[in-house]
Amino acid sequence: MNFFRDFWVEWVLMAGVFTLLLIVLRARLRRHVGAGEGPPRAPLGVWGSLLYVLRLLGFALASFLLVSLAIMVYRNWITMEADSAPAPSHVEVPADLPFEVEEVTFLSEDGLRISGWYVPPENGALVILLHGYGANRAAMRWHAERLVEAGYGVLLYDERASGESEGDYRSYGWEDPRDVGGAILS
Repeated sequence: MNFFRDFWVEWVLMAGVFTLLLIVLRARLRRHVGAGEGPPRAPLGVWGSLLYVLRLLGFALASFLLVSLAIMVYRNWITMEADSAPAPSHVEVPADLPFEVEEVTFLSEDGLRISGWYVPPENGALVILLHGYGANRAAMRWHAERLVEAGYGVLLYDERASGESEGDYRSYGWEDPRDVGGAILS
């Protein structure tokens, strides 16, 4: 992990705030000391100096908070984009799977092609299994085995933009109702 490469935006923002703080400090000192123009200014005194230092500290704190907020928003945006990027993978039927599956595809309610495995029920009931984030239908194998042993039918499918299913982004589960709706209608 290269610290500068991974956090270059933060470094640039901090350098910019530090530079801005130095410019303001220099301008304030020049104004109080005088730049050789006009009549000389009276000394600030103890209270004036204390007030001046407190204003500088307030400016520095406000700058720090603004830069921290900007960094937080930027890093969260980057993380969100990385987490919602498609995660395609090739899914093979495991050779040691104790039951036969039928490879199926269906359309979600918004027209995406969803890929999955289907096992018909023996008891008339069907269970739709959804895998976890960043996985594919093979992650639900254990659950499918228990349900098929009990006579239930199962439909395991790759969620949108995961496994072999279509999609431009993974949706943290927000789009699952469209996919489940398509599965029910198929």
